[in-house]
Amino acid sequence: MAAKALTPAMRATASVQRTCRSKIAAQKNGVSSIAVAPCSRGKKVAFTFTILSASAAHRTEGMTGMVSEFGGVVAAPAVPNTARHLPQDAKLKYAVPMLDTFRPTGLPSCMTLPRLSLPGVTLAGVAVRRSFLKSIATSLAVPFLPQAATAQHQSAGAPALPRPDDAAYWSKVRDQFMLARDKVFFNNGTIGAMPKVVFDRTVEHLRKMATDLADWDYHGADWIAGYGPATEIRAKAARLLNAETDEIALTENVTAAMSYVADGLELEPGSEILISDQEHPGGQSPWLNAAKRHQATVQMVKIPKPANSASEVMDIFRNALNARTRVLAISHVITAAGTILPAREMCAEARARGIFTVLDGAQAFGHIKVDLRDLNCDAYVGCFHKWLLAPAGTGFLYLRRDRARDVWTTLPSSQWNNHQDEGYRLTQRGTGSLSLLAGLDAALDFHNGIGPGNIHQRIKYLGDGLRDGLRHIRGVTIHTSSDAAMSAGISVFGVDGVTAAQLQDEFWNRGRLRPRASGIGVRLSTHIFNSPQEVEMTLGIVRSLAKA
Repeated sequence: MAAKALTPAMRATASVQRTCRSKIAAQKNGVSSIAVAPCSRGKKVAFTFTILSASAAHRTEGMTGMVSEFGGVVAAPAVPNTARHLPQDAKLKYAVPMLDTFRPTGLPSCMTLPRLSLPGVTLAGVAVRRSFLKSIATSLAVPFLPQAATAQHQSAGAPALPRPDDAAYWSKVRDQFMLARDKVFFNNGTIGAMPKVVFDRTVEHLRKMATDLADWDYHGADWIAGYGPATEIRAKAARLLNAETDEIALTENVTAAMSYVADGLELEPGSEILISDQEHPGGQSPWLNAAKRHQATVQMVKIPKPANSASEVMDIFRNALNARTRVLAISHVITAAGTILPAREMCAEARARGIFTVLDGAQAFGHIKVDLRDLNCDAYVGCFHKWLLAPAGTGFLYLRRDRARDVWTTLPSSQWNNHQDEGYRLTQRGTGSLSLLAGLDAALDFHNGIGPGNIHQRIKYLGDGLRDGLRHIRGVTIHTSSDAAMSAGISVFGVDGVTAAQLQDEFWNRGRLRPRASGIGVRLSTHIFNSPQEVEMTLGIVRSLAKA
């Protein structure tokens, strides 16, 4: 097909055969001409693009997209015919919606080629026509598209948003995971199961590092993490958290993020740090270390197990605050119980007294709604590798703009004194893995594609169903809050006469189910790849153990 000049309203189309079998269109966005040439390659189909900027100053040729066996378009941009090379991390893989009403989902469906930006050039994407997109919405379900796209499809008569109990929809979500079907994973409280798209993106970059490392010419984008600002990923995380990009720093995990705050704050001798008696060691130890270093003290407030009243918890903490308290550092969701604390109210009380507030969100982000503007805390630490399903070794730190200068840099590098972008200052910490960040980027897209609200509802739906069933079994003790507003996807429970370790092992021996022993019982975490049938299997095993 010969190249044609495009106006903003024009599209060039080409037939993509075999597994895709739909017509695609290239939407102009700063591109003066596009040539599309489909060609058969055995069982797959490839097509090439030639892109010219309006100024013709930059040109790239030989961009090849291949339709994979599952119908997704894989793109591998070649080096452009210009002195300025494409950033090495621009080797894109998954076909995702990129029209104005869409954002990437990373799901392997034949919808569009990822956007590629060059100086003076933007390829907005290759989009399927409405009829095909509607069929995709029907087969994969509308919530894989963002809210703007969802509204468009609902107006076109596509299915409504899924209910948490929509078995067909969530079955297709389960198909996006590589988890073996003969066993059940119930431990997102420790580590999440990566969707296939996240695994593929991570491994793709690892393979690139192993095979093509000599191609890194040190012009343009880095091939490693730890020195650059990682602005795009920080911006995606910030949008999910309702924060600003410069308020977000990337860390390895929650322990590192909490340590940055504890080590970075200046505490005068005699200061008091208030924490609960149910904090994770990674949330507790940085403050014990800081107290010893600064001749301060740590007061551990005892809260009920389970905590069934938000007002009772508030009263306990309110009464513990005193004139010496300088820091309040508590969990948003308690790791060992799954109880959601009244964090917003607690932060408001502490801030009114001039106390620095830090929330440990290790078990919150990706699990329940986290709105940092609403919480109004001074710092928030979290991770992506649990409930957001990113690779291990990906975490974050949020610092309010007006309190960021209060936290000194713990791992100084060249940006140690950058107070224009506080998040970059604390993100830069030496050589790290860009492969993990590639996986994180895919995980954020995956999460956004399904929709945070849909994910939160499904997680809680399964968790509520489990706890409701457990309440009807004699001999079972539930250690998670009975208040519906204080519980979601984590359930901690025990069976009379069965130790926590025995209960964990019995789940595996009897049904190949994998929760985790948690001192007083087992902690079972439900997520979007789990099902009501798996919850019922769990209840069946508990019933048999309780009878015994």
